[in-house]
Amino acid sequence: MIDWGKINQPLSPSFFDRLYQKTKEFFDNQKEYFIVDCLACALPKYALKLRVYCEYAYQALFVHHLLRKPKKEDLKNFKPDLTLYVAPSVFADCALDGTNSETFIVLNLDKKSF
Repeated sequence: MIDWGKINQPLSPSFFDRLYQKTKEFFDNQKEYFIVDCLACALPKYALKLRVYCEYAYQALFVHHLLRKPKKEDLKNFKPDLTLYVAPSVFADCALDGTNSETFIVLNLDKKSF
C-alpha cells in the first residue's frame, strides 16, 4: 500500500504505461547505460531483489554502495522483484502524460505479491 499524501498523487494506468514506454525507449536508444542488480533489506528473508537501470555511472555507483550486493551464485538466475529506471534526461510532458511536473519516477513491480 502506498500512502500518497497531499503532494504525491497516483497516476492512471494509461499515463503510467506512456511514461514507462518513454523511459524504456530512452534506454533502448542509449549507446551506454549502467545496470545494477542488488538487494534491499539486511535480513535475507525480507530481501527485495532490485534491478536498477542508470543513465550515468555515478548513479550506479551510488546504488552499488547504498544497497547490498547479491552473492555470485544468486546472480546467475537473478530475477528482480522491482525494476527502477533512473533517467534524469527524460521529462514528462504535463499535458500529454498526466503529471503535475516534468519529473516522474517509474517503478516496475515484477512480482504481484506486494
